[in-house]
Amino acid sequence: MRGLATQLDTRLVTRVITHLGALTIGWTAALPAQERIRAQAPLPDSANGARSGIYRTATDFRTGRLDFAIDCRRERHRIDRHTWRGRPYVDVTHAGVQTRLAKRDLFGYRDCDGTVIRFADGHEYTVLAAATVGAIYARPIMTPAAKGVRPVTTYYFSRTAGDAVVPLTRAAVKDAFPDDHALHDRLDETFRSDEDLAAFDARHGQYRLLRELNRARGGTPDPPHDGPASRP
Repeated sequence: MRGLATQLDTRLVTRVITHLGALTIGWTAALPAQERIRAQAPLPDSANGARSGIYRTATDFRTGRLDFAIDCRRERHRIDRHTWRGRPYVDVTHAGVQTRLAKRDLFGYRDCDGTVIRFADGHEYTVLAAATVGAIYARPIMTPAAKGVRPVTTYYFSRTAGDAVVPLTRAAVKDAFPDDHALHDRLDETFRSDEDLAAFDARHGQYRLLRELNRARGGTPDPPHDGPASRP
C-alpha cells in the first residue's frame, strides 16, 4: 500500500507541475506579446534582426552582448530553464553541444521572439522596459482561483539592470533616489497608488513611471539590445 501511495503522490505532483508549467507558458506567451507592443526602445523587435542567447552580466544586457548567440532567422538552439522543476541552472544546446550554466552566474537570456528573462533571487522576471533611470519587470504569482490556481501578474523595479529586483511600489522608487525629494513629491502627485506605477502611456509609447523618471532625472532609454557586440 505504501508503494502504491508513493506512486499516486508522485503522479499527483507531476500533474501539478505540468499544470503550473502550462499556466506559466500561457502567461509568458501572452504577456510579453501584449507588453512588448507597448514597450519602448530597449527591447528590440524582430524587424531589427531576431537573435537569441545568454546575457552573462547586466553589462552584457545593456550593450546587447549575447553568449551562445544565434540569428533566429537561420539558426536554432535550445535554452531549457527547468522553471517548474526548480532547477538552479539552465541547459543550453548550441551547435550540437549541451552546456549547463548556473542561473546565479547569469543575468538572463533572450528568446527569439525578443522576450528577455532576468534571473534574480531564485526567480525569473520578464523585462518589460529598461532605461538609465530604471527597469520594470513582470512575474506571474500563482494565486488560488475558483478552479485551481491562476497566474496573476506582479510588477517589479530595479534602479539599474544590475541592481536588486524589488516589488514596484512608490516607496521602492523613492528608495532608489533617496535624496531627490522633488521626485518623491512628483511621484505622489502623479501616481495615486502603487498599481498606477505599471501603467503604460500609449500617447508617448512608454511606461509612465520611466517617462516621469526620465523627465525628473534627465535619463534616456538604453540603446536597443540588438547591437553587433555579441559572442558566437
